[in-house]
This record gives sequence, structure tokens and C-alpha cells, in this order.
Amino acid sequence: MKTLIARHKAGEHIGICSVCSAHPLVIEAALAFDRNSTRKVLIEATSNQVNQFGGYTGMTPADFREFVFTIADKVGFARERIILGGDHLGAKLLAARKCGCGDGKIRRAGKGICSCRLQ
Repeated sequence: MKTLIARHKAGEHIGICSVCSAHPLVIEAALAFDRNSTRKVLIEATSNQVNQFGGYTGMTPADFREFVFTIADKVGFARERIILGGDHLGAKLLAARKCGCGDGKIRRAGKGICSCRLQ
């Protein structure tokens, strides 16, 4: 990503495909779009879709990672070219840490996306 940013700052018109969705058809389309390139694809989920409690999709961050990787394998997109991210995590996560909510669960989320639901 640092190389991509540097090239963009140098004036090159460059970017990557980026989607924020937990819908399998959206993820499949994003990966298929760049399957025959060398570019990475950024796939994000919101903290409402995916979180340590399952979100409304029922997926934890680890589940979401495997969900995306399964789709990547299906369409022939290399896993190492996928960047996973989380959208709208900051304020919720910071507020959760201040109140101590879910602190242990945040650490257990491991690789992937994490947030904490405020109650």
C-alpha cells in the first residue's frame, strides 16, 4: 500500500478496487474485476455486519476472513492480494475501550476486523 500511495502522490492515476460489503455477490464481483491484474482488492465490512459478537451477518472477524477467502478460491483470486478492513470502527471501538466493554474480545478477534458493540 505504501508503494501505491507514493505512486499516487507522484501524480500517477492509480487505485484499487474497494468495496464495503458482506454480500457474497458483491465480494465475488470485486474479486472477479481484478482477477487478471496484479492489483490488490480491499474488502471491508462494517462493525454492524461483522464483529466479535457476530454482527447481523452472524460472522466474527475470523469467520468473515474465511468467507472472503472461500469466495477468492472459488473465483481464482490469490488470497495474498486481498486486504481486509473494517469501516466505521474507530468511534465505537474507542468508546468501548473507554468503558471497558469487550476488551478481552477485542484482543481475541485476532487477524481481521474487530469492534465492540456498546450496550
